[in-house]
This record gives sequence, structure tokens and C-alpha cells, in this order.
Amino acid sequence: MNWYKIIKISQVRGEFWINESGQVIEASGDGDYNHEGYVIETIKGLLSDGYEYEDWKNQQVLEILEEKKEELEEQKANLEEKGEDTKPIDDALYEIWEMSQETEYHSYQLFLDNIDNLDFSIEDFEIAEGQGDARRYAMKNWGWKRLEGNNVETWSLTKGDMRVIADGLYDAYDEAVKNSNFNIYVYGNEKYYPDVPWSTIESLDIKFLREFNSNMITNADNNMNWYKFSQKELTEGMRGTYPVGRVRVPVVLTGLKRTKAPLGVARKMIDVDIWEAVDESSNRKMLLWNIDNFQVNS
Repeated sequence: MNWYKIIKISQVRGEFWINESGQVIEASGDGDYNHEGYVIETIKGLLSDGYEYEDWKNQQVLEILEEKKEELEEQKANLEEKGEDTKPIDDALYEIWEMSQETEYHSYQLFLDNIDNLDFSIEDFEIAEGQGDARRYAMKNWGWKRLEGNNVETWSLTKGDMRVIADGLYDAYDEAVKNSNFNIYVYGNEKYYPDVPWSTIESLDIKFLREFNSNMITNADNNMNWYKFSQKELTEGMRGTYPVGRVRVPVVLTGLKRTKAPLGVARKMIDVDIWEAVDESSNRKMLLWNIDNFQVNS
């Protein structure tokens, strides 16, 4: 299947992305992926640079373990020269060998422990693993717009965003777009603009949108919260679970930490506030890079 096929249809059915260039990309229907699945497969391809994703992930883990092994073997040689006990080093080497036999299980924690040496972000890896909100990620990091019928989702709504949306809608609906209205939800500020004519979007005048602004974020036709996403009120000492690899571990929040992280495809280093926590099953400290994956204990 050609994922990047540009479709020209008079009526949009199913799920589609409008990319940063205003082109419509099919994400469902006769295709293999919905909105979320398309982003996951895209980020896997970006991370693995054309190689099979699982092979790439396995290689990343093995390279980290090989580096640790070389460091430990050097330490062991120094201890042997001094006639000192090498059992702790031997135990650590055996642990590395065990991890090399189960790279899938240990990949996430190894990446967290070696984040300063990675050429990709933990956020990217989590999305590739199907953790977190892939749709929100694509809108925020890539500037993509989600299109489903006459519903549009975007991270922001600047003149540039309006241009991309207007172009994408025209690409999808062709001339029929001129007589069509659309519901727009802005994730960044949680504003909702229902029943907006395409001509208003195409005008690029944000002031015209004010008369369409609504605090209602429900779809009255099907009684469903189509736009709203959960917001967590987090406090120090709160307990819950967080995914590590393919399992969830019990954690307790210990506070926020300001750190630098390479977020998004551009790998731009920015200051971010990340929740610190302690894995109560192993008493190890960890950073919760994707707080949306934290589930509070009921």
C-alpha cells in the first residue's frame, strides 16, 4: 500500500491526516491503519531509518549492553591485576548476558537509563511502542491535522494552521468544500469552533472565528465526547502504575524535575518539567516522560 497516496474525493469518509503541506493522507478505509496506527508506523520508520523496526530496536539494546560489558571487563581486568575480588563484576556481566537474551523486555528501561546517549527521544520510542496518544503527538510535533468527516483537530490555530487546514480540506472535498462547514477543535487551548464555513477558514482571518467559538466539547449528534481528552491533577506522593516495556509497574510520584530533552522528530533540545517517580517493585528512580501513560490507583 502507498501510505502517502494523495486522495481526491468529493466526500471524506473514514479517517485522514492533513500533513504540514496541506495534503490529505488516507489513514483508514481501504488502508491498513487508523489515525493512531498511521502515526505509529511513521515514527517506527523514522526511528529505524528504513530497517525493520524490531531489528533496529534489538540492535540499539545490544549496543548499549556491549558498551556496558566493555566497561565492566575493563574494571574486572584492573581488579584481577590487584588480586581483588571480581565476583560483583562477574555478577553484573551475567546480568548483562541475561538482558541480551530478552532485549524486548529490557529495552525501555535501558533507554531511560541511557537517555543522554540516545539519538532519539523517549517520547518518540513510546509512541512507536503504542504508548501515549499518537494522534496528539502528530498534531503537536509534526503540525498535522486530524480529519474525520467534517471534524478537524489541530494543535494550534494560527494563520499558518488555517492555511494548511483550508488547503487540506480543498484537497479532500474539491469544489464541494466551498459549500461545506466544519467543526474545529484546538488541542493546545481546548477551544472548539463548530459549524465553521470553509470560506472563513480560507480567509485566514482568526478574528472571524470568534463568533463560532464554543465552550461545548461534545458531539450532540451521537452523544459522544469526540474532542475532550483527560487532564490529570497530579500531586507528590500519588500512587499508580506506569508502563515499562510491555508490563506496568507500581510507582509513586516524588516531584517534578526540570531537564532538557530532545522532543519530536526535529530532536530540538528544550527545557521540560518531567515527573520523577520511584518504581515500588524495584525501588528504582525513574522519569515519567509520557505522563499520559500514568494510571492513578483507584
